[in-house]
Amino acid sequence: MRAGTDAVVFGYGPWLLSNAWHAAEELQRSAGASIRVVNLPWLNRVDAGWLKQTIDESRTVITLDNHYVHGGQGEMVAAAIAELGLTPPVRVSRIGVNQLPECGTNDEVLAYHRLDVPGLVEQFRRVLAHSIPQIA
Repeated sequence: MRAGTDAVVFGYGPWLLSNAWHAAEELQRSAGASIRVVNLPWLNRVDAGWLKQTIDESRTVITLDNHYVHGGQGEMVAAAIAELGLTPPVRVSRIGVNQLPECGTNDEVLAYHRLDVPGLVEQFRRVLAHSIPQIA
């Protein structure tokens, strides 16, 4: 969905991918971060060859789940990355719901769980600060 070299963000679904794309655009404008946004094409598996090619030279991966991160697709992607045995290793950060889901409109729920654009900008910035100190 979006090219980038500093990090790769894997997500799915129209709301989360749209918010990730806009957050990546904001970080490009405000901090010069180059974030690739990828629509995860599978619900229950990850093709190792595709994953390795998609990560390419990036050593920072962010996964997005619009539900609990425990048991989510982020865990599946992180496990598949670990099995690739890449050197240097890839740092994987999982973003999603970490507590009892809030009720409300889509916008209210996404904002509450920091999955809206401002919340993702903040979370992406924090992850990227480990690999690109000037982004902090």
